[in-house]
Amino acid sequence: MVKNAKKVVKRKVPTFKRPNYGAKRRSRVKNVWRSQRGNDNHMRAKKKNVGVMPMIGFKNSDKVRFLRQDGTMEFVVHNRGELEGLAGKEGITAKFAHDLSKRSRMELQKVADEKKIRISNSFKAEVKPKTVGTEAKQKSAGAESKPKPENQKSNNVKG
Repeated sequence: MVKNAKKVVKRKVPTFKRPNYGAKRRSRVKNVWRSQRGNDNHMRAKKKNVGVMPMIGFKNSDKVRFLRQDGTMEFVVHNRGELEGLAGKEGITAKFAHDLSKRSRMELQKVADEKKIRISNSFKAEVKPKTVGTEAKQKSAGAESKPKPENQKSNNVKG
């Protein structure tokens, strides 16, 4: 949390849904907002009890917009240059872009740890090295020929 920062409280915004979402005869309609265009549409005409449309009045104040709950601003990082540009700045949190690979996430995570940059969706997994064909076969063969414990009886013994 940033020094002397209060928890950010944003305005509550209603969920904007398409009218008639979930109706049996309109099962093809997905729950994704689209602006109403029909001439007789009640929501477009802003009738009561139909639901609200997104409008400028639901916007948060400039002091609170784009802030996280802990009071830091979040920037999306796509490469090493963008991450290094955030180094040494107060009140900033980095966020890995959704299309980064595991390898690049790991590299960026190392850089962020060195430069002490906070990352909101940090990546801690390790990539397993690929084994070449012969090594993999040897490992699998070694796993199959494990000796059995003495207390277990084998099925081959008669009597």
